[in-house]
Amino acid sequence: MTVYSDEIGRLYCDAHRQARCDVCMMDFEQINAQQEQQAGLTREDTAAELLAEDESNLRAGLKFMEGNNDRSSENYTFHVTKLKEVIMKKLSMSEAELEQFRVRLEKCDGKKRSNYAALSSAASKVVGPSGGGRVEMDDNFLKALGELKGNMTTGVKGEELGDKLKCSWCRKVAGTEKFSKCSRCRKVYYCGKECQTKAWKGHKKVCRRPAGDAPKRKKLSLTWEQLEAYGMGIPADGKFIELTVIKDETLMRGMRQVMGCRDRDGITKRIACYNNDQSLAGFEIGKTFKWKSPRFHYFMDGSSGARVEEKDVVNISIR
Repeated sequence: MTVYSDEIGRLYCDAHRQARCDVCMMDFEQINAQQEQQAGLTREDTAAELLAEDESNLRAGLKFMEGNNDRSSENYTFHVTKLKEVIMKKLSMSEAELEQFRVRLEKCDGKKRSNYAALSSAASKVVGPSGGGRVEMDDNFLKALGELKGNMTTGVKGEELGDKLKCSWCRKVAGTEKFSKCSRCRKVYYCGKECQTKAWKGHKKVCRRPAGDAPKRKKLSLTWEQLEAYGMGIPADGKFIELTVIKDETLMRGMRQVMGCRDRDGITKRIACYNNDQSLAGFEIGKTFKWKSPRFHYFMDGSSGARVEEKDVVNISIR
């Protein structure tokens, strides 16, 4: 049997990628939980939560031994003694600790019930030899055990659990509230900003953007220099220029509107309105002028900039 290790050191059986695999007789759940804590994917268990796991395991052990009429063994006596110790410790817990204990106990017991149900279902699908006897772990048996996926592995806290999500830090299961996903790796979820901040110290060590998923870059506006490179009157198709209106160069009211507009490099040039109205609504100092597929223009007085014609108006927005 070979073992598979992921990027944060969690171990799985290589054949079925299970943290706990009854087929390969491997159980890495405890080791993987420690690796997740070290990587910052989960918080450390509280004393109350650890005690709840002890009680769940002790009761499960006692139930197994009682089913086999093994009440007289030293192991049974040991389990009973330890269970009494757990019960005594519960008496000194605060209300908050008791709530943590209750939640974890329900989770542990529920997981055991789920595992037993899946095992029973898998076993029922295996056709054994008539009259009883051993059953080989053939493909049919392995296929039946496939139902255990998700029940026998700890997984990364925050992964999708059916229709539910679990917070990567506090382990809270999503209810009606909306959980947020890590915007970079998109693999873990958080119930709020506070948990995401606490988890980041460890999570940043393993957080990777999916292959081929480059961050979207904001498209930059053309500068006056870049627009001029297209040549006079040639539209920069698929591009845009965004300018800040900083001065009014219109000679007098009623004449063609001419405004001085500054690009992102700080260069200012003129925009003259040659459309039917000889002006643009809202074309005022302090506004942002955006033009898709703009064209550069040289004016008769030796200045340069852009000339807006009627066909260009639909490609211009001013805010």
